[in-house]
Amino acid sequence: IYSSKKATGEGFHIVPDMKKPICAMVNDCVLITGNNYTKEELDDFENDENKEMPTYPGFTHNASPFYTAMGKVFVMSKTNISAGDEIFYKYGNRYWVPRIRYPQAFKF
Repeated sequence: IYSSKKATGEGFHIVPDMKKPICAMVNDCVLITGNNYTKEELDDFENDENKEMPTYPGFTHNASPFYTAMGKVFVMSKTNISAGDEIFYKYGNRYWVPRIRYPQAFKF
């Protein structure tokens, strides 16, 4: 059982069912392939983590991180996610910019 508090101060508990996975994989839907970002665009993304990178058409981030006081991170849904739907979590500009800028250094 993981217990923490919301920003409002209200406590809550997360009780995972260890017999079945909660989540097997979380993806990001940021538009990477087929988009030629300019150096200036990449500089802007790199210097401003809050600047949103575009996503693939029709896709949005439907999950976000929740950090506990004990250092645990949970991916929490922002909307109802049906069984079989993908979970899209924003990896962040610090993850994507180097991979776009220096693709030879990363294996896609």
